[in-house]
Amino acid sequence: MADVDVVRIHDESFTLLSDEPVECAERDRLKAQVSADALARLLIHSCASTPMAVAVDARRGMGKSTLMRLTRARLREGGVETVWYNAWSARSGDQLERLLKAVLAGFGRRALVRFLASADGRFSLVGVLRLGLATAAAFLGPAALVNVVWNALTVDPRRRVDTQESVQKLVSAWSVRRGKQGKKQLLVVFVDDLDRCTDQAVLALCEAVKLYLGVRGIAFVVSCDRAAAGPNGMLRDASPEAAEFMEKIFQTSYRLPAVEDEDVERYIRKSANDAGIGALLDRDLRKLVANGCHRNPRRIKRLINAFVLARGMNPVWGKYGPEIAFRVLLLQICYPEFYRQLVDQHHEGRRDAVSELRDYRRARHVLRPAGPEAASEEDWEWVASYFLEYEMKPPERSARGAWRQSLKELEGKLADEFGKLADDRDFISLYDGLMKFPDATKLIDSLRQLPLVDAVLPIAAQRLTEPAPTRVKEDFTGLHILWVDDHMANNRRLVDYLTLRGAVVVEAADQEEAELALANDRVNLVISDIGRSSGPEAGLDALQEWRDRGLYPEPEQVIFYASKCTLNRHARARELEALGPTSSPDLLTQWVLQVAQQQRAPAPASSVG
Repeated sequence: MADVDVVRIHDESFTLLSDEPVECAERDRLKAQVSADALARLLIHSCASTPMAVAVDARRGMGKSTLMRLTRARLREGGVETVWYNAWSARSGDQLERLLKAVLAGFGRRALVRFLASADGRFSLVGVLRLGLATAAAFLGPAALVNVVWNALTVDPRRRVDTQESVQKLVSAWSVRRGKQGKKQLLVVFVDDLDRCTDQAVLALCEAVKLYLGVRGIAFVVSCDRAAAGPNGMLRDASPEAAEFMEKIFQTSYRLPAVEDEDVERYIRKSANDAGIGALLDRDLRKLVANGCHRNPRRIKRLINAFVLARGMNPVWGKYGPEIAFRVLLLQICYPEFYRQLVDQHHEGRRDAVSELRDYRRARHVLRPAGPEAASEEDWEWVASYFLEYEMKPPERSARGAWRQSLKELEGKLADEFGKLADDRDFISLYDGLMKFPDATKLIDSLRQLPLVDAVLPIAAQRLTEPAPTRVKEDFTGLHILWVDDHMANNRRLVDYLTLRGAVVVEAADQEEAELALANDRVNLVISDIGRSSGPEAGLDALQEWRDRGLYPEPEQVIFYASKCTLNRHARARELEALGPTSSPDLLTQWVLQVAQQQRAPAPASSVG
């Protein structure tokens, strides 16, 4: 185990980091310029193959917008006209109009005035004059001029084919004229944030690309997580034909390559220095930041910003050194289940999580790998008393198979992640580094004095592990939940989250109140704690009694939400046909959503024999 140097920062001139995409090579920290140069060359060389659409594919926060902005800058240096369009900023019904207007603006004032002046029978100049603006078109600003052209094109909404042909004619004329002037006959339209849009917005935009702008001279570069935009993502509610239509839009996809380890490490180091916390992060901590944020640049910035905000605005964290607070933040982000146990003042173990983990690691050290025969007499006596504390008879010291089995049984009584954490070098390095600070125990005690929902750093930190964009819309309408917990304040955020999305939640502090609710309310899901003042397995025991009495027989409509989930608790929950215990709020909401969807599913039609 590596020693951890305690570094202290006295000057806290911290700064928030911008989350805006990079637009110049000088600020490019992840070598996106190399890919941008290659993409720009490809688009220019493929001008004769237009129209085309290329998808820049990556998860959110991985640098799609940066790549596109750098590509745009390189194209403009080469004389290529470009248009930037943010699909997320438009409402679903506006996508077609806003995209076409953005493209029209890209043709420039002269091309639009010339288009109006040469209007043929598709829409007469008289029709334009009726708008009262054609004679003044040459004197209008770019935005107003685009509106004139748009109004002329759509003066009769029923003439969709005429509008389509007029737009295509304008594009073709613009391209030919640029060619005669010796300029690039190419307009590249960059579409950003498509994977944040609704399915209606996505399809409206694809329709514009395919039907109105599928013309020689235009290329589209679309930022989109293909997993989010596919049939299992935003288009999950669309028809198969609609999903297939979108798939046909893209001729090819460019998947952003994985960032090299040294580039991520350099990115974290530079970002930390910019924020003023560079001295806090040694190489091991930078590695933990990279792993905890899944090597995602946006999440890395959010983590750093969350820490900076906490230091400046949260009075609890301001009392302790930044070195301690940053490690606690990493612990919260990288190991949320253990963090919940750490700060839960109602922790269900025989000791607090710090001492439980410490003693478990000591027992493992004595029993593995050499076994108790190699341990000192003092260590073996301690292990024997440790087993007794958990109501287990210690095996004979020489019975190798017996004490291995006893260790396995002991692990069934401890939090189920303890075994994994004890083998995780990153966790051990972070945890031991934290506990080396004299104020670490004092900080943890301070956090335990707060309600569990407040013993966390700002909401920005919690959203670092944002759900994948393919996650379905969370609608809990129709659920009547009975939530049993003798410390309901710890669950307030989750209760509010469920009720705001349609669930009805009835709260009960103990078994008596819960049975009253079961008798008088329509309950189709029970969420319960496990350990209470009435007993360490009170929640499990109550469900067993309800099953035996037929008070709540429904299978897989019970979730145990507890800070401590042991292997034994998992096994007993399966026996009681519960979805299982969890300490993860994300997994809890997934299970609740699963039950809600089952409740709303139509009952199968019965067949008449």
